[in-house]
Amino acid sequence: MTPAAVHEVLRLLGTTDGSGGWYLWWSGIFSDAALFTGALVYARHRNCHVKGCWRPGHGVPGTPFTACRRHHPALPEGDTTAEHIAAAHAAAGGG
Repeated sequence: MTPAAVHEVLRLLGTTDGSGGWYLWWSGIFSDAALFTGALVYARHRNCHVKGCWRPGHGVPGTPFTACRRHHPALPEGDTTAEHIAAAHAAAGGG
């Protein structure tokens, strides 16, 4: 790599300029990595617990598991309707 290319890479990583050599690193690409990692952990926590399924889901009552619409035992295979939601609410004691 040419010196200009190396300088450009270092500038993009945030290790030159700014208020000190490492200021832009900590406030730039490193903080972005922390945000992306947090988003990934949150998404992983909220996704379906069926192996290989990355659909977002919600809790299965009485268990510590999360399931998507396809794998949830209380949901029908097709689209969830207002009647199904009302019946599930009444079955849960929601009056």
